[in-house]
Amino acid sequence: MAKLADALALGASGRDSMEVQVLSPAQSKALHLFPFYASIISMTIIATILPYIQIILSVILVVAILFQHSDAGAGGAFGGGDGGGLYHTRRGFEKFIFTTTIIIGILFAISSVVAIFIK
Repeated sequence: MAKLADALALGASGRDSMEVQVLSPAQSKALHLFPFYASIISMTIIATILPYIQIILSVILVVAILFQHSDAGAGGAFGGGDGGGLYHTRRGFEKFIFTTTIIIGILFAISSVVAIFIK
């Protein structure tokens, strides 16, 4: 990581800036003396990439929710449907989609909390 940080660092001209700078020898020495400088660089990278991660997670979450099976059908929208029907055990692909939806939802919530603390 030190070699990568010695070679490149994101520009400080703006939050969404993608320009790349070569570190000066003084900055390189500061990086070795003050390890938190590397964490500042990594936080800048995270702040740049995080919105794209949230967009991808939200699209996957919407698709996973739409793939789930609903027994209510159109009657459920108007108060119909059995409501208290038989217990349905999820198996196979349905269980995979259900578990994936939960995991993606948790990841999206974590990324949202991280975005709050970065800004």
